Amino acid sequence: MSQIRIGQDKGANMETGLKLEERILTGIDLGESHFREFKSAFQRRPDGSFEDRPIKDTCRDIGEVAVAFANADGGELFVGVEDDGIVTGLPEKADYIEAMKNAYLNYVHNETPLPPPSIKVIETNHRKVLYFQISKSTTHVHLTSAGRCLQRVTLP
Repeated sequence: MSQIRIGQDKGANMETGLKLEERILTGIDLGESHFREFKSAFQRRPDGSFEDRPIKDTCRDIGEVAVAFANADGGELFVGVEDDGIVTGLPEKADYIEAMKNAYLNYVHNETPLPPPSIKVIETNHRKVLYFQISKSTTHVHLTSAGRCLQRVTLP
């Protein structure tokens, strides 16, 4: 069984932590869907090893996914998880993690701000994953900082 540690907010109780733990582990097990997206924080080298992705690329991806979810039905984003559900984690750089946490602000058009998502850094099997829960927006049609309007859809 996977071990998971969750960064608790002040005042969070154990029951909330356990529900979030179950939700995150279940989400990873279920894989990507209309409501769930995985993004890697690494890129594969030709020799098969991994290196950090450029932080701007990762943050741009986070902004795009956040906009697409907010313009649709909402959803969950797991940064540090590969498309196949393998947890590769996040770079061990505090400034990278902070930049990723703020991507929903910095990579979204300033005239169409997103409602603040729920954001948690969790640890599973000694690897950190950044978890976002993005709500459906009812106030704006949101754009990325590059002016792109994206919406998550399910193809037949």
